[in-house]
Amino acid sequence: MWKARTRAKSVHIIIQNSVYGISRFTANHPDLARTLHSFARLQEGLGTLPTAAALYQRALTIREQVYGPHHPQTSETRERLQAVLHLMDKDENGG
Repeated sequence: MWKARTRAKSVHIIIQNSVYGISRFTANHPDLARTLHSFARLQEGLGTLPTAAALYQRALTIREQVYGPHHPQTSETRERLQAVLHLMDKDENGG
């Protein structure tokens, strides 16, 4: 329990410290997509899959607009989003 609280507190601090950085980006800036992707990975690792999926979706939208659908970074985000959605579907269906 202590480790979970410590981890949650650390994540909260990281997010708070990153709010300034995110606010500097325009809506479709590639650095915003990278930051969103990184936060999604963090949320995925913590098991908060709906949050991770939403962050991956936003990052994917930006990367598709900036880089196009076949760019390696776009593909990476799409694959992570698909994996999270698959895990969420398994959780919903008990499987």
